[in-house]
Amino acid sequence: MSSVTAERKNGIAALILVKPVSVSSYMIARWVMALLIIWFSYFMGILANWYYTYQLFELVNLSLMLKGMLLYGLWLTLIVTLIFFFGSISNTSGVTAALTFAVTIVLSSISSILSKKLDWLPSNILKYTGELWTNGYLRKEQSL
Repeated sequence: MSSVTAERKNGIAALILVKPVSVSSYMIARWVMALLIIWFSYFMGILANWYYTYQLFELVNLSLMLKGMLLYGLWLTLIVTLIFFFGSISNTSGVTAALTFAVTIVLSSISSILSKKLDWLPSNILKYTGELWTNGYLRKEQSL
């Protein structure tokens, strides 16, 4: 959570931005690398989960697992994006974490309270992923 704020405090960002690198390209490169790390780790975890579920219980449809992984990966992408957004506007890691948690809690609360009216909120991706993995399909009114 402190990748942006710690680099600003330590002066690393100033050292990098002295070179002919724009702030936007620097932040986009940091964001893409964070997403690559998150997606790779998540993919390896899903693959290990699929393998051990096969070894211990039964074979799970790999394409179904990958579809659910892509859905849940969108949620992880949103979280990383929020972390980078709040990290770029705040000076401490604690504020970045608190704001990110607050936004995700508010999104999840609103989507659970008004689930019929606000079916398009990003926090419903968690529900869709669970439904896809449980039923094997999404209902028509919820298809993405």
